[in-house]
Amino acid sequence: MAGALVVVATIVPNIVRTLGAKRTLVGALVLLSGGLIWLAASLSVDGVKEGDAGLAGGLVNTSQEIGGALGLAVLASIATARTGALEAVNVSAADALTSGFSWVFLGAAAFALIATGIVAIGAQDAR
Repeated sequence: MAGALVVVATIVPNIVRTLGAKRTLVGALVLLSGGLIWLAASLSVDGVKEGDAGLAGGLVNTSQEIGGALGLAVLASIATARTGALEAVNVSAADALTSGFSWVFLGAAAFALIATGIVAIGAQDAR
């Protein structure tokens, strides 16, 4: 895991310089989305009896909808709070908004790390 982090940490700055921050972020989010969709489809029915596969898939879809709504609400609240706090001390609206959105990405990263820990500790290996 640490080796992959070192590789990514050395490659990504070059990609950002070549493609720009916006294109790199869009590409990364597309890869993340694809990976999550692939995992959700395959993991949602892994180890489930054939007759219960539809139910398991439905539960996964429902949890994705609820999780997405709650996650968006929390992240939007974080962005709004950070932006408002900076504007209250006379930071320009553009700088405050940029900082608010930076906190959104940090919050999303925190969610991903928490999920990683939960899966690493709690999930059973289905091999």
